[in-house]
Amino acid sequence: MFNRPATVAVVPIRSFSGAKHRLSDALDATGRERLSRWTANNVLDALDGFDVLVVTDDEVVASWARTRMCDVLSPGAPGLNKAAAAARTRLTGDGVDRMALIHSDLALPRSLPAALSQTGAVIVPDLSADGTNVLVLPVNSQVQFGYGPGSFRRHLDRCLADTSVGSIVIHRDRRLGLDLDTAIDLRHPLVANLIEEVVT
Repeated sequence: MFNRPATVAVVPIRSFSGAKHRLSDALDATGRERLSRWTANNVLDALDGFDVLVVTDDEVVASWARTRMCDVLSPGAPGLNKAAAAARTRLTGDGVDRMALIHSDLALPRSLPAALSQTGAVIVPDLSADGTNVLVLPVNSQVQFGYGPGSFRRHLDRCLADTSVGSIVIHRDRRLGLDLDTAIDLRHPLVANLIEEVVT
């Protein structure tokens, strides 16, 4: 149970071994697992000083999260939206004020504290302004999670429609906006050399 911190970082992780199937044309299974572990560790390193809730049904991920001093929640149902909803239910019961949903595949997450320190709702879109890489909401908001293609616009519209959200910040950050979904992402000049070292 969290001791009522202002903001809890929520990091959903399905698994390491089965992660990133969309990169199968660029990386073999071992490379994808190494990449997933590397980005997840980077995200937790960037969240030093924050309470972190890792949401997973995978025992390997859960064990890893506990070694990183994170709390763990099993969502009991597949999908990112289910994981986010389960985390909100848990944090509501713990009396937490705000939750920050953060993708675990951010290669360059060091500026996360700056995004999380802003007041109100915060949305960090991906580089194409299609997905939502970071979403910070009051735990008591009624915003329904809408991850998937077009989630940035969907989350923005839902935040605008919810008067309990208060102010809304669109936080554009080219590093936080860089998630690793495609082979093109792996070749981005900010991370290409780093990733080559990780996966080989």
